[in-house]
Amino acid sequence: MFLPTRLTPVGVCFMIAGAIMPVDDIPGTFASLGFFILSVVVGSVINTIVTLLLFLVCTRHSPFKFFRHCLKAWFVAFATTSPIVAIPEMYQGCDDYGVDKDISRFTCPLVTTLKADGPAIFISSAAMFVTQFTLGSISAGTAVVIWLLTSASVFAIPHIPSASIVITITILTSLGVPAEAASLLYAIDWFL
Repeated sequence: MFLPTRLTPVGVCFMIAGAIMPVDDIPGTFASLGFFILSVVVGSVINTIVTLLLFLVCTRHSPFKFFRHCLKAWFVAFATTSPIVAIPEMYQGCDDYGVDKDISRFTCPLVTTLKADGPAIFISSAAMFVTQFTLGSISAGTAVVIWLLTSASVFAIPHIPSASIVITITILTSLGVPAEAASLLYAIDWFL
């Protein structure tokens, strides 16, 4: 296990190099990749703001008071790249906030399985980025198909690292887009 772990960065480097070699405009490609990162971050920020507003409207409590109890679970989920590992911390945060145990024991596992808004933002942005990168433009019909395929596939994402890229490649293949350009996404997947 030691050798594959040590060689993974080298393999990813060669995958990225293989995707960059046929590109004529390398600075333009990295600028496009920067805009892709920006679009995912902006989409995630908008999603967070909408979620906070919904929490405020539905509960009439400040979401920031609830955040204090969620931080440990978020850090565990972020560090392990799997929300399922953070379920005990979610239980503890809900108990500290005063949520009924019957409700938290039912909703926490359900939410970790079904809450896939972050991967949906990444997958749809990645599929559109690779499609535009490969084909040059994207039609409204293709954008709708990407949205529909992403909406259907996010519930099948396993909670393992880089699973979103596998779903993105599946969507690209179903659209007839060569998935080789998706290897650029491996370089930034850990960040997003």
